[in-house]
Amino acid sequence: ESWEDIKAFYELLDTMSGLDSEGEVVTKAQVTGTIHVTDIPYAAYMELSVKYPEVTIDTNTITCTVTFLNEYKQGEIRPYLQKFIPQGTTCELPSTPNKEMTESHYFNFEAWEAEDGEILTAETVILTDRTYISRYSDHIRSFTVTFNPSSDRITVNPISRVAEYGTAISAPELHNIPELVTHTGWYRENTDQLWNFATDLVYKDEVL
Repeated sequence: ESWEDIKAFYELLDTMSGLDSEGEVVTKAQVTGTIHVTDIPYAAYMELSVKYPEVTIDTNTITCTVTFLNEYKQGEIRPYLQKFIPQGTTCELPSTPNKEMTESHYFNFEAWEAEDGEILTAETVILTDRTYISRYSDHIRSFTVTFNPSSDRITVNPISRVAEYGTAISAPELHNIPELVTHTGWYRENTDQLWNFATDLVYKDEVL
């Protein structure tokens, strides 16, 4: 029989009380013998072994539950996947999860890691119920600042610079600007906001 077929019987035992062989009151049934099940969850196997140590559990398969949790957003962890693995076998790795980038950082998945620090690999043998949480490396995002010197009087190819989040940039050198054209500074596109290279920092893609 399967564990589902006999589970109700053992749940009933938990509600039984009576006298033991010495006449003492006991709050659970005393059971001896052997139960035969084709498969049994690891948690149920361990619980029965503790509650009813005189019972021998004869089973073909002890099934371990492997739970995967993903930190899909900074500080927020959600269930990702659950697998049921025969004890003593390996667990196929889940598909690669993702973590939502923040304003300043992006994240690369590194590994599935248990609370005790064990890293799950394709060769890891599963012996108990296990929970693994996604582990990510974090990286500072980079943004592109495009300097566009063109106007209705001149045409010059744009100049691009890449800067990390929260860092400053330096002004590019301008070449081939007609003498009659005066460069007064760099402004955010379609605004009158002058970029201050001494104090302004890059927090997103910019066009100046």
